[in-house]
Amino acid sequence: MGSNPSSLYQPGPCPGCGKPGGGVKGSSLWFHDLMCCSDRCGEQVGEALRAVKAHPKYMRLVDQLGRIRERLDGMQRAAVDAARDERNREHFPKQEVSE
Repeated sequence: MGSNPSSLYQPGPCPGCGKPGGGVKGSSLWFHDLMCCSDRCGEQVGEALRAVKAHPKYMRLVDQLGRIRERLDGMQRAAVDAARDERNREHFPKQEVSE
């Protein structure tokens, strides 16, 4: 006997009103990807998100996050390059050239 995949889905609470299992409906008209229980809740969540994103502090935090991500990317690239160099030194040791 197989299980029905649709019976395994347990929706989360609605982010607008908190109704348990209410996160079942989405709409491209809300301008967010969250699942809400109704158009009313979806629109309220969309308005709240727009207000947060319009706040100057939010924009500063987004800028800081971008700079942090750039630094982390650079650190990760440096670590990968160092590991590659170390691996190459182990597998291909320098050989002294005699004259």
